[in-house]
Amino acid sequence: TTFDLGRSDATGEPVVEMIRRGIIPSLCLTLPAFLAGIVCAVGVSLLLVAVRESPLDRWGIVLCVAIMSIPIIVYVIFGQWVAANLLNYFPAFGFNLEGWTTARFIALPVSIMVLASLGSDVRLYRAIFLEEVRADYIRTAQAKGASGGRVLFVHVLKNGMISLITLVVASLPFLIMGTLVVENFFGVPGLGNMMTNAITTSDFALIRANVYFGSLLFLFGLMLTDVCYALFDPRIRLQ
Repeated sequence: TTFDLGRSDATGEPVVEMIRRGIIPSLCLTLPAFLAGIVCAVGVSLLLVAVRESPLDRWGIVLCVAIMSIPIIVYVIFGQWVAANLLNYFPAFGFNLEGWTTARFIALPVSIMVLASLGSDVRLYRAIFLEEVRADYIRTAQAKGASGGRVLFVHVLKNGMISLITLVVASLPFLIMGTLVVENFFGVPGLGNMMTNAITTSDFALIRANVYFGSLLFLFGLMLTDVCYALFDPRIRLQ
């Protein structure tokens, strides 16, 4: 039958059921991190572009490089030690899909995922927006008396959407597939954690299914990218 991915070599359970069970925890973790990461990275990068070539811009870039230089495992260990063990703000391990209780379990890993990706995203988005700031249409808008905020949020951001869409939509498959390191260390029963266990137990049926599923999501992301191009750029038409 269609999408019959067989049974797990380790447990004998249908692989489709295992994937269906792991999608929700992965989305609960990766979707908030994805949205918050985009908002934070775009906001910070626009701020650095607004104060470009100033001390704040230079120190911001230095901080971004420092954030990029630290492996995510360091953020995980430090976050669990400080926020979970010392301050006892959040659970250090586990997952519970029950209303607001879920928020307590995902708050720490989501924050770590946003922080770990912030440095690279800000530097990349800043480079995109700086390229737009130097364009002729920006000088025209400034000559017409457009405010700095309007120039950034209407002209620069809008015209930089093509590059942002390419980067953002291409990462959509990772939302579904989860993140191996964070899910494993925080005990989130998502697809990333499931993939780690499958590799450890040599569950080849589950590994094949995850690779196949990830490939389909990647193809879907590429098609969605083309559709978004047509939505944001009037020069592009879908045929």
